[in-house]
Amino acid sequence: MTIEPLASLGQLTSQSNTANNDDKKLKEACRDFEGILINMMLKSMRKTLTGDDIFGNSMGKDIYKSMYDQEIAEKIARGENNLGVGDALYRQLTKYQKPSAENETMTRSPAKLIND
Repeated sequence: MTIEPLASLGQLTSQSNTANNDDKKLKEACRDFEGILINMMLKSMRKTLTGDDIFGNSMGKDIYKSMYDQEIAEKIARGENNLGVGDALYRQLTKYQKPSAENETMTRSPAKLIND
């Protein structure tokens, strides 16, 4: 029979900071995904346009269009009135997120700790 000691306050704080950083990274990745999706939508919508546009007939027209679409997509994804795809994806991913190995001792039942 082994009894695991309680984690020190420093360990708990570092685990909490790691979890917060991971959470921020996940939120950022979900927002980035939403930006990529919006960018693809803008490109598809732009293909349906005919005639003159705001970019004229310059040699770098395609580059300017791509940069413009990317910037608009990022602004929409990071704004308050975004499409909500990133938020929905974040909720889905955190819903099924398993506890990390370093937090496993905190989530196991006391009986299991004693019997291990």
